[in-house]
Amino acid sequence: MLEAMATGCLVIGSRTAPVEEVLRDGENGLMVDFFDVKDIAQRVIDALESPGANGSLREQAIRGVAARFSRRAGLEQYRNLVQRSWRPQALTDKETLGAEASTPIQGAVENGDGRNERRFH
Repeated sequence: MLEAMATGCLVIGSRTAPVEEVLRDGENGLMVDFFDVKDIAQRVIDALESPGANGSLREQAIRGVAARFSRRAGLEQYRNLVQRSWRPQALTDKETLGAEASTPIQGAVENGDGRNERRFH
């Protein structure tokens, strides 16, 4: 579906969760009720009889896919996900080296509660 939208094809999709994440009825494509054969047939007939009538839908589809699913957009989404999910773990020398260790972990910083915390820059 994304490839079709990216190339400017008119997409007719069923109202299901994965399709609704991308396709907006009347904005960047056309939606039909799931398994509604008459609705599907009518949308296809309308599109075939008036191929120029849906030009703005096709343009919006091209722009929308480029904005949300390009390599740059994907990398940005991945970066945001990593930033949201990464939490520095408080590490002590006892937790990592065993109870017999007595020196702080290299690069660890005292965090005020008696534990050392590793910080990365």
